[in-house]
Amino acid sequence: MTVEPSSPAGLRLTLKAATAELHAEAETVLDWRYGTSGDMGRFLSCMLRGHRYFAQPCDRASLLVGIPVRSARLVAALAGDCRIDDLTTVGNETQPSIKNGWNDSYCLGVGYVFEGSAMGAHVLSKCLRDSSKTVPDYLHLLTEEAQSRWPRFVERLDKGGDAGAAVDGASRVFRFLTTHAKG
Repeated sequence: MTVEPSSPAGLRLTLKAATAELHAEAETVLDWRYGTSGDMGRFLSCMLRGHRYFAQPCDRASLLVGIPVRSARLVAALAGDCRIDDLTTVGNETQPSIKNGWNDSYCLGVGYVFEGSAMGAHVLSKCLRDSSKTVPDYLHLLTEEAQSRWPRFVERLDKGGDAGAAVDGASRVFRFLTTHAKG
């Protein structure tokens, strides 16, 4: 399915509707706000695995949108938050290369999840501050850039693209995060 640039819905709304259930499940599984500090560790560890696994398509999405790539900085912040000195101890799964099926729209779908989660980082950071807890460096990094990144990302998504590939990319991220948060 392709969403044309002139479509009033655009790719963003297609992604939102097509991945709503996966998004809700991921949020439920990753919800650490009412739990213990172990839940925060699980959340950060899960995000570390996700950012490592999806780094290439996420950085490609940033380039397509015209915003700076930042996967390496996010991974470094998460590793510090998780107190991991050796990243080889964290899952080494790798994303298939472009030759194996991901295209620009797939990358935009991946980026949609991670850039959108940056907007939610504001809520998480506020919850931590309100409860006098330390806000992880990862959340600081996300929130300091979210207001400049997300509008540009939305603008690009609303131009359209291959909705099937974009939904596939976003769905894979949500499933990956949910699986690793549960397991």
